[in-house]
Formats: sequence, C-alpha cells, structure tokens
Amino acid sequence: MKFKAVIFDMDGLLFDTEKVFNKAWQTLADSRGLILDLRMLDQLRGTSGKQMLKIINNYWPEEDEKILMEEVFKVAEVLLKEYVPIKPGAVELLNILQKRSVPMAIATSSPRYLVERNLQVTGFDKFFEAIVCREDIHNGKPDPEIFLKAAEKLKKNAQECIVLEDAVHGVKAGLNAHCKTFMIPDLIQPDEEILNSDVLILKDLNQVIDVLIKNDWI
Repeated sequence: MKFKAVIFDMDGLLFDTEKVFNKAWQTLADSRGLILDLRMLDQLRGTSGKQMLKIINNYWPEEDEKILMEEVFKVAEVLLKEYVPIKPGAVELLNILQKRSVPMAIATSSPRYLVERNLQVTGFDKFFEAIVCREDIHNGKPDPEIFLKAAEKLKKNAQECIVLEDAVHGVKAGLNAHCKTFMIPDLIQPDEEILNSDVLILKDLNQVIDVLIKNDWI
C-alpha cells in the first residue's frame, strides 16, 4: 500500500540534538550543584509534560521540576542558536518526499519556540505542513496523542501515516497510534517490546529512503 503522509520526530531523528540536550542538562545540574544521573537522561528522551516532570522529580525531589524543565530548554536554545547538526540522510529524504508530494509533519516533545528556531536555522521549515509540539498535547509519548493530532492536521487517518522515531517512548507512541512506525536509534537501542513488534529498525534515514522506494510505500 502507499502511505499518504510521513510524521517526523525532531531531536535525535532529524537533528543530532540529543547530545546537545545532554550538555544542557549537565550545564543546568552544575549551575545548581546537582548530581546528574545518566539514567535520568535516558528516561527523559522523547518525553514531555507530566511524564517529563515526574521523571525530573524522581531524581531531584527537592527541586521545582517545572522550573528545571523550562531552564533546560532555554540552555539548549542558546547552544542551538547558530548551528543545528543534521542527521545523515535527512536532507535527501525530505527532498524526495517533497518531490513526490507526500505531506509531512513534525511531532516533537520540544517547545514550539525551539522547534521553529531549529527548522529556520536548517531551512527545513519549507518541508512541513504541520507542527505538533509540547504545548499542543496533554499526554506525552508513549501516549499516541501527538501522532494522532499530527495526522489530523494533515487531514489523514493515522493508519495512512508513517512515523519516523529514534526514541523508545516515541516508537511506542507511533505503535499506539496505529501508524506504520520506523525506529532509527540514536542514543538508545530498542527494548524487547519493540524488537518483538512490527517496527522497522533501520540504521539511518538513508535506509528509510531505500525501504520506502523498494516497497513502493510513497
């Protein structure tokens, strides 16, 4: 079957920004005299909202988790102000989808100001018809809300959409939305649940291009 739209995660999928967020968290922790547990970083990848706040509170219960969440995005914004590292195959994939008139959306746990900044800096803003970000949802990944809203904005059924993700929470959100879901792992590898699902696990976005064309999915 041909799919009618593609929904992209952003951090760790289009942009090599997970390492930037690691640095932002370390900078924030150092400024407040906090000990940063690397397990927290792994658990935070792909999350937003209540789930993100809960994870922060679990590791730093004496701190105001809402303030910390806002501060870390502001630190990341400074780090990404002039240069946003692009993942291999991203430009090629976006160009192919655009040439084939495949609608595209961003569905990310990052705040809108950071999403828009990253897309403008890289010139990727011209590719996307819709953006769904942290402010637009009540329930973060792995809840399917973000992908269902992205499909709705594109005027497609979720089952007609391909989701491209790098993080475990995001992949499970794609599955829960009943989208055709690809995982291109960044810093975290798929867990047993994902390995036993029908998720396609690929090395990079260049492989995504090969699979889409070979299977005549776009």
